[in-house]
Amino acid sequence: MADNKKNINNLHGLAQFALFVSSYLPLFFLIIVRQVSENFDYFHWAGFTFIGVKFFVLKFGLSSVLTLASIVGCFGFIQTFGNIQEVAKNGFPVKVKDVKNKNSESIGYIATYIIPLLFQSFSGWFECLSVLFILAIIYRIYINSSYF
Repeated sequence: MADNKKNINNLHGLAQFALFVSSYLPLFFLIIVRQVSENFDYFHWAGFTFIGVKFFVLKFGLSSVLTLASIVGCFGFIQTFGNIQEVAKNGFPVKVKDVKNKNSESIGYIATYIIPLLFQSFSGWFECLSVLFILAIIYRIYINSSYF
């Protein structure tokens, strides 16, 4: 059944992830800065105890996940464009005559979820999981559309 599915792009899964992260890097940065600034009073070494780790995950878990995703995404972005430059050497130049945006409905749909993220508090586990869930949905929409 997967063979019948129309292949929208032919990028590797890690390249898709890298391009997704690079396009949402400013949002990730804003979320990280917001969570760290809200919880800066809790930013001190408490040791590797269960309560210390639990508190770290609660107060800085989303920032940690987004920071790790950003680092992996930036590295993948650099690798992807390095690979594209190698492959593009045996290509030929083309002239683009017309560009049409076919994804305006998807962009409008995604924007309704992204804008409230900027005004959300990231101090509880539910808020952090909801952000990760929304980002996972946006990622699936992103890689299954023609944004690439």
